[in-house]
Amino acid sequence: TDKEEYQLITENFTTQNVHVLVVDDNRMNLRVMEDILGTYNMKVTTAASGKEALQKITTMDYDFVFMDHMMPEMDGVEALHAIRQMPGSYYAKVPIVAVTANNVAGAREALIEEGFSEYKEKPMERSVLERILKRILPKEKIVMKQMPVKADVPKSEQTDDIDNIEGLDVKQGIR
Repeated sequence: TDKEEYQLITENFTTQNVHVLVVDDNRMNLRVMEDILGTYNMKVTTAASGKEALQKITTMDYDFVFMDHMMPEMDGVEALHAIRQMPGSYYAKVPIVAVTANNVAGAREALIEEGFSEYKEKPMERSVLERILKRILPKEKIVMKQMPVKADVPKSEQTDDIDNIEGLDVKQGIR
């Protein structure tokens, strides 16, 4: 392909050298988060309880933690406080994101006040997830993807290969 015929535009991102701990008492939620974060090239370790999270976080330094808010025995708030009380600056600073289905008014503010770095509602919406990742990850761990686009085609007329997949209704998918 002639390099002059194409310009590069930035679209979406991936990560490099990111290891995350995902804590949730629901195995299906763990699997979903593992798959979603995997699309960003992240290494994911899972924990099925707050107590298991406390054990795993002492074995390595994670870039951040996704912590389910409501879990039996030790909920996300209790696990957060236990992590923050561990000796060492890592435990005081590691970003911990509350993930919850408790979407009542004031929940975000209450969880941030408890000490969470961020708040994410279930179900996971990709655009919100990406904003959170861009806020909590160091810039050097985010790698912007670049896609070639024909320079002489107006942006309104540009198409991706996705438009050419037989049987795929892009407009219906966007709706």
